[in-house]
Amino acid sequence: MATQGAKGEVGLHGLMKGLRLTEEEESEVQGAWRSGAKEMGKVPQAVGKLFSQKSGYADGIVRAIGKVWCLEKGIRCKELGDNLFLFSFLQPGGKRRAITEGPWDFGGDLLVVVDFDSTMKLEDLEFNYI
Repeated sequence: MATQGAKGEVGLHGLMKGLRLTEEEESEVQGAWRSGAKEMGKVPQAVGKLFSQKSGYADGIVRAIGKVWCLEKGIRCKELGDNLFLFSFLQPGGKRRAITEGPWDFGGDLLVVVDFDSTMKLEDLEFNYI
């Protein structure tokens, strides 16, 4: 039974109570959703710097390297300017692979990947190790 607020609205919790996944839908649920992990909803992320005189493109990086890091589901990539890119990994292990298994070559240029730290400014990130 749905709960009602002061003005007679039905609460979200009450509406969600009756929802159930089918067996097919449940088999597709993976990762944090299934395990209830403390990082539920957080997508693993890293920042990459392309050391090149020419501009790199997010779509090109996704096509060239994304399937190496995350074979089944790939990655998302957002351009941050100055040949910096934010990578979001769509399967477990991709972030670790990107950070630890380099160095990475993109179009003949070096791509260095570091852990994303939301507390730091982009200009404070160090791309000193491969």
